[in-house]
Amino acid sequence: DDTDVFDDTYKEIFNLLKWNVFHKFEQQTVLYKCVVDARSAMLWCCNRKQTPNCTKFFSVPEPTNVVHYRLYRLVASILGSIALVLYYMDKMHRMAYFCLFANFLGLLLRSICGPRLDPFSVLVILVLEPIVRTFNILETKFVSNKARRWGEAMSCVWTAATIVGVWLKC
Repeated sequence: DDTDVFDDTYKEIFNLLKWNVFHKFEQQTVLYKCVVDARSAMLWCCNRKQTPNCTKFFSVPEPTNVVHYRLYRLVASILGSIALVLYYMDKMHRMAYFCLFANFLGLLLRSICGPRLDPFSVLVILVLEPIVRTFNILETKFVSNKARRWGEAMSCVWTAATIVGVWLKC
């Protein structure tokens, strides 16, 4: 009987609508598209069909992936902590200066053109973020952040002040 088939189909569709599956699928699709866009922005040199012009190259991607931002700050904090520990051990050698200058360079490049030239963005987007997404440690979400470039520039200024202070032994 055809009505039995339609009744079962109707019940299944009603359950899907009741559980809001379509909305969750739509959100997941939008998130996936934003992650792909962030990767293609970072790998601008490999994506020849979308070579950015100067305006697009020196822009910061909008919206911001919260997971990328937090992981990037984690990497920057680890570099700063290594330099700080070596400084207080009175072993201000090449490794501590390397950590400070790498952090400064990454922040400077990120404030100028987003993840396109920053070496730590490669680490975050291609290595750390897939690990976080695989183990579902943090929820991937995108937020609008118009002041992101300003925050990156201020972090760069503070890192430069730290380098000058360490070099002058303040």
